[in-house]
Amino acid sequence: MPQASCRGTRRLDPVVRIRFHRCHLAFTAAAGHLSRMRADETVDYRGRRLSPGELVGQRISEIVISHDSLGTAWTIAEADPDSALDALETLIRRLRIAEAAPSLIIETAEGDRWEIGEDGLVVTGDREDLVQWLAWGHPGEIESASELPVVPTLPRWT
Repeated sequence: MPQASCRGTRRLDPVVRIRFHRCHLAFTAAAGHLSRMRADETVDYRGRRLSPGELVGQRISEIVISHDSLGTAWTIAEADPDSALDALETLIRRLRIAEAAPSLIIETAEGDRWEIGEDGLVVTGDREDLVQWLAWGHPGEIESASELPVVPTLPRWT
């Protein structure tokens, strides 16, 4: 069976490589302290305060979202269900601290539920469609009682 390789005829944009490397260094620095941390402590990770249990999920979600963002043949629909949940939780965490984020109640077809703000619009869909909407504003097959609000979106490479 052929081995997957990062080498190929297409070269990655230098900005993509630099940002990926920075994310990797930030994760490595933060993860180096996990074995000495209590579960109720937090670690600074790229400007976010995360518990030790959130750090690995955050990194997984960055990888999943970023690879979908690259526009390759791989999409979030092919992600492991736990990885799609990690990505969605990361985007929810980001939305909660974003300025001008709309009030929402987000419910997934898989049974997850998050409340952002008070008296929010109920938005439903599968995890993958919700990730696409929260990351880049692509609603897919998301449903709500009224028009979907504009949410702060990520750059194509996070």
